[in-house]
Amino acid sequence: MFYDILANKAVILAMLANTACVYMFINNINGRFYIGSTVNMAKRFSAHFHGLSPNSLLQHAFNKYGLSNFSLIILETCDHTKEALLASEQLAINLFAPAYNMLQIAGSSLGHKHTAEARSNMSSAKKGKYAGENNPAFGRTGSSHPMWGVSPVNAEVLLLTDLEGNTIQEFPSMTALGSYLNVSKSTVSRHVNSGQSFRGKYLFIRKFS
Repeated sequence: MFYDILANKAVILAMLANTACVYMFINNINGRFYIGSTVNMAKRFSAHFHGLSPNSLLQHAFNKYGLSNFSLIILETCDHTKEALLASEQLAINLFAPAYNMLQIAGSSLGHKHTAEARSNMSSAKKGKYAGENNPAFGRTGSSHPMWGVSPVNAEVLLLTDLEGNTIQEFPSMTALGSYLNVSKSTVSRHVNSGQSFRGKYLFIRKFS
């Protein structure tokens, strides 16, 4: 874990060159976080550091709060294969429901589908990887530390947020969220899976609690 990524920039770049891993950026002020994966953490960190992140929510948060108010955690180092990285990243996303992830499917773009092997790894082969002491939030609760706003989770809920990821209201299902906004369940599902904003001012985020 690197607390204050601005102060630790040189150390991060030196230690993580050519390191394939699943990683987490945590906003030390509000506890929100982002989960990603890469075959070269130093190169990816450099892109984030210089404002080249394709994730507008995360980049906006970096700009708003400053890099000194973010920490970096390496959740796992992996094989340099896309399948292994995406499987591990997806498991972490499912467990922690990160607020800054616009898409809830690892490595996805609209229309992308994982192979059967990757789906199998995501759903079963890697169960327990972040359980117990392997969980970066092990021994903590959501209220015990500002960096851990979300604990390991089980039941799915839908969040209606603004474009900065601030939660407006929670809903128990896509149907309930659709009813609230007077739109169909399929419309909600489409925006959840694509990560696209709704009416230019809302995001639909899948969360497990």
